[in-house]
Amino acid sequence: MFSLVNKHEEFFDYLVSNARNFHKSVLLAKEVLQDISTLERNGREATKLEHAGNKLTIDIVARMKKVFITPIDREDFYALTRRLDDCVDDMKDVVLSLRIYHANNTWSEPLKMVNILEKMSGEMIELMRLLKDIDKNEKEIAAHARQLNKLESEADVIYRGAISELFDGTHEIIDIIRWKEIMGGLEDTANQAENVGNLVKEVVMNLIIILIILALSFDFINGFHDTANAIATCVATRALNPKVAIIMSAVLNFVGAMVSTGVAKTIGGDIVTSPSMVGSVVLIAAIAAESAHLEGRSAVQFLTCPHRRYLRGSYYLLWDRGY
Repeated sequence: MFSLVNKHEEFFDYLVSNARNFHKSVLLAKEVLQDISTLERNGREATKLEHAGNKLTIDIVARMKKVFITPIDREDFYALTRRLDDCVDDMKDVVLSLRIYHANNTWSEPLKMVNILEKMSGEMIELMRLLKDIDKNEKEIAAHARQLNKLESEADVIYRGAISELFDGTHEIIDIIRWKEIMGGLEDTANQAENVGNLVKEVVMNLIIILIILALSFDFINGFHDTANAIATCVATRALNPKVAIIMSAVLNFVGAMVSTGVAKTIGGDIVTSPSMVGSVVLIAAIAAESAHLEGRSAVQFLTCPHRRYLRGSYYLLWDRGY
């Protein structure tokens, strides 16, 4: 079935895959901190996950070049991809730092940080899944983003407490250097994960703002011919002068929209009983009918008019490509 807005869910699959790679890399670090003998093997696995994340970033960029309309803004998609990839890179660096600094599992604070990161990675996976239906999952997306902020705050508390403990005079200099670097890497990773949540919130907010602007713009433009239809008779018969008639029409139309929703309720409740009834054919027909109405033509005349070929071609392009 055709859709006027093709969701291109493969883009969201890329994001989910990168979030899963981050989750796997966190689990690798957790395993190392619990069993230091797994360090060499998990270091290699973390490097493989980084390479996989880089490949996903390249693939999504290549895919965006072939798609006319992306589900969300291209820049936002690319930014999300890069930040998720940065999270994977940061965790790889943490695992390799454990090897470089010959770390052991005698100190519990890094494991507390990794436990927080494990929860954050789980939230990020769910967040990327919810983006597939961003219009339906707005509240859930906001809730997961807030949870990421909360978890990052908990990570900050653990980090500050750990650094304070390192410099309390009871630790060897080499341990201070070692764990300060490792804890700093974990803190940077938590910040990156929070940035992903903040970016998702920005994406949702931008979409809401765009929808509001489009709705207000359509309402403003639609008023041009609605007002003319409403006041044509009284102006033509000189019952009212044009200025008074336009003011009355504007005020009463605004009041009517604020007070009465009868038409919308009738269409939404009695005529359109299911979202599946509003498909591409209905939407394209509505666009053609509205465009034709602005020019005083029928929809058929509008789509078959020779000098409207470019518009007709646009409708067919949308239909053919599944947008």
